[in-house]
Amino acid sequence: QTFLRIHHICFYEQLPGSLPCKFDEFVKRFVEKSKGLKTGNPKEQDTMIGPLINRAAVDRILGEIEQAKSEGAQVVLEGTVDGNLMSPYVLTGNNEVSTAKNEMFGPVVTIIPAESEEEAVRIANDTPYGLSGAVHAGSVEKGVEVAKQIESGMVHVNDQSVNDEPLVAFGGEKASGLGRFGGEWSLDEFTTTQWISAQINPRKYPF
Repeated sequence: QTFLRIHHICFYEQLPGSLPCKFDEFVKRFVEKSKGLKTGNPKEQDTMIGPLINRAAVDRILGEIEQAKSEGAQVVLEGTVDGNLMSPYVLTGNNEVSTAKNEMFGPVVTIIPAESEEEAVRIANDTPYGLSGAVHAGSVEKGVEVAKQIESGMVHVNDQSVNDEPLVAFGGEKASGLGRFGGEWSLDEFTTTQWISAQINPRKYPF
């Protein structure tokens, strides 16, 4: 999801949640999958990651990666750069490194280990943003239980972190915006509410 929408939408994502006993295996599989994503001309059918808007955007992201490394993050997959094309970068670290705290707008993911479900929720909520997120779990019931604890306007269980349907409320929490749009919520944006009252019998005043 992060790699496929690198500059098309306002999007910030970190990956907390893999328990220590499974963390290394998860990172290994994530890196292998990321290596297979082709970067190039978006007109070509097998291209998964297109160009960034300009070279300045690339340089900004590379600067964020260097900053994260100085803060203790480890680069487990170092991408390549060709003009304004970037292949995926994958880092591991904590929620305080630059690439975890900031909106990247590029093919960069920071994977953060969590000791428990409670810590994963705390990490996910430790951000000023709260537009949309995703929870992946072995059972839908557990996923929904965790999703209810995420401070986000939308949470999708066992799915990508961005979805949109015309009849549901789309919107965020915290610095990710106020209000909702979609369906009846869109009508509300163009509607004002007026209260009119009328006394059938004269009101009695104490004077």
